[in-house]
Amino acid sequence: MNRNLVQRIEQRTIRAKAPAGVRGFCRLWQGGLNKGGYGCLSVNGTMKYVHRLIYQEKVGPIAGQIDHLCKRRHCVNVAHMEDVTLVENVMRGDGVPARNARKTHCPRGHPLTPENTYPDSPRRCKICHRAHQRRYYERRKT
Repeated sequence: MNRNLVQRIEQRTIRAKAPAGVRGFCRLWQGGLNKGGYGCLSVNGTMKYVHRLIYQEKVGPIAGQIDHLCKRRHCVNVAHMEDVTLVENVMRGDGVPARNARKTHCPRGHPLTPENTYPDSPRRCKICHRAHQRRYYERRKT
């Protein structure tokens, strides 16, 4: 990537206060965004993610995925980015897979341990499932 492209990117950002716990200021991309909220830019007729372009130029090659520590997908401040694995990136987020993986107890308070869950479904409580089966059996019996 050439210096001209870096300047072009930096000219299309604004400085904004970073969320609590994140050092420095966010540099928010003011150009086009995709449906997911990531900044995009056409380079030689191909759409590229702006945060990846900046990271590769200022830090180096990307081995996995870029995690935005400030949780702003259109931030291009490399101090707010970290190269992580897909699993680590998902687990740091607040999506359904991350929330489920962080659960330690079922909704009724039973521990989600290997002894109390099924091998094919680590989020399915055996105690609750057995109680449900008993209630179902009792209803069908009458």
